[in-house]
Amino acid sequence: MRTIKYIVVHCTAGNQNATIPDIRRVFKEYGWRNAGYHYVVLVNGNVHQLEPASEVANGVQGYNHCSINIAWAGGHNG
Repeated sequence: MRTIKYIVVHCTAGNQNATIPDIRRVFKEYGWRNAGYHYVVLVNGNVHQLEPASEVANGVQGYNHCSINIAWAGGHNG
């Protein structure tokens, strides 16, 4: 297991009604192998795991090796 030092909270900076497939698609469009978040909280409160905590997510450059990244869907008007 990785040593976790930080829990980083993000917003997806997209529409709050985005689905998990929508969010995964954005990361694939960036050309990233892994999603940017370990967990995403949707507007209805449901939590979805995108990456296992044992894996590195692309959340914060320079800190991914020791962080868990959590995002809520939304944060952008629309």
